[in-house]
Amino acid sequence: MNSFAIKGLTSFKYALEANYYVSLAVSVAAATLSFTNDQTFFELNSDLYGPLSNNIKIMMIYIVLAELSMFAYCFMKQSYKELTAAGLFLILLSGALEFYGRVNQIPIDHTYRLFFLYAGLSHIAYGLLSFLPVKQEHDGQHVEES
Repeated sequence: MNSFAIKGLTSFKYALEANYYVSLAVSVAAATLSFTNDQTFFELNSDLYGPLSNNIKIMMIYIVLAELSMFAYCFMKQSYKELTAAGLFLILLSGALEFYGRVNQIPIDHTYRLFFLYAGLSHIAYGLLSFLPVKQEHDGQHVEES
């Protein structure tokens, strides 16, 4: 590969990594703000009181704790492959939340669907980078590591 293509691929990898960190920060912010009266991210239906409203808020906290735990594990391991499965889980969670809303006959803000899609795709994209071979320079030559 020529130098321009390598730099482009490296920039793309950094962009995916930055996007993952942004999605992680957005997840933490959304979970934190779900416990305040500020409805910056999600519109919680004012008809919801008590356990139903709190279930969604608690779910957000659990998800963020799981995301942070997964990140810490991957960081210590220096491999982010597991984030691919976590991303798939987050995408599937949007469907589960819709099901939860129908079963309990409560409207669920469509922003949750977008949030879980974005977070899930960000996790998957960053996780898939771990499956690519890493190229390192060794004495002026590119060497592939598996």
